[in-house]
Amino acid sequence: MLPRRGLAVLWGEPKSGKTFLILDMAYHIATGKKWRGLATKQGPVVYAAFEGQDGIYYRVHALKHYLNGGNEFPMAVCKERLVFSKRSGIHRVFLKAIEKKCHEVAPVMVVLDTLAQSIEGSENDPEHMGWYARAVYEMAERLRCLVVVVHHPNAEGYKPRGHTALTGTCDAQIKVGVKGKKRYWKVEYTKDGPTCDPQGFSLVTYDTGMDDEESGERIYTCVIEHTEVDKRIDDGAEGSKDFVKPQLRRIMDALEPLIRDEWASMDAWKDVVLRMEGLFRTRDMDSRARTFRNWTRELKDLRLLEEHGEMVRLLEPQDGK
Repeated sequence: MLPRRGLAVLWGEPKSGKTFLILDMAYHIATGKKWRGLATKQGPVVYAAFEGQDGIYYRVHALKHYLNGGNEFPMAVCKERLVFSKRSGIHRVFLKAIEKKCHEVAPVMVVLDTLAQSIEGSENDPEHMGWYARAVYEMAERLRCLVVVVHHPNAEGYKPRGHTALTGTCDAQIKVGVKGKKRYWKVEYTKDGPTCDPQGFSLVTYDTGMDDEESGERIYTCVIEHTEVDKRIDDGAEGSKDFVKPQLRRIMDALEPLIRDEWASMDAWKDVVLRMEGLFRTRDMDSRARTFRNWTRELKDLRLLEEHGEMVRLLEPQDGK
């Protein structure tokens, strides 16, 4: 479901349970236990709680006692908010701290929760988001692990917020949603495997057995339990079309300004796309051109693009597409 190395984005509405879900996943990876029937690669996990720092201790405490019999497991938690910026180089300081903490066994996963609390500048700015994506990939490559970025949705709620410089280059994308009282997650995109139908989960209240020092009130948190859910629960979230992977959405967005009387020049579109930052893994223009041709074929297979000679146009999605 998730690659062993690279970048994944897990996104969802506030209060959807995305932090509890990724913590549960992180616990199973740290202990080497199967997660939802899926095998995991066991190893240390680093969890950077850039928001909700006051509650993270109790959430990890619940995992330890509810799932692990009160035994410790290899998860290091960072509770300090770090803002990754080009001028400060904080992400490299964070990298060195991880390497020092995990000097004996390298981490297999690092979680950054959330993007909004760790990016300098605007999520909508292609330069800022592009730099953030490169910084995250630098972490993944240097640590040889998976980095998961927890993110929020756009205003309409149907895709991750901000510029596609991040999601357009990620290796996997997972959506966490809520419909009525039902919570679910689904793999929207992964480079190395299939997507999946929505999978249900619920939040179960957990008594930490501790009292707040100031108020004296009992402290509660939540753990998750997997449940069954209607596979159609996410229908309509993106109109009538299937999920279109981020790279395709991004090049479609680049085509729209070039359209005149419904059509645009394929060569002009190709020229714009090949120069886009944060979209390709390589700077070699021949490799970029081959990738672009593959993407245009995918769009035509999805019946979202029509090509006529040297001209192209976008098509309206049909029902079931």
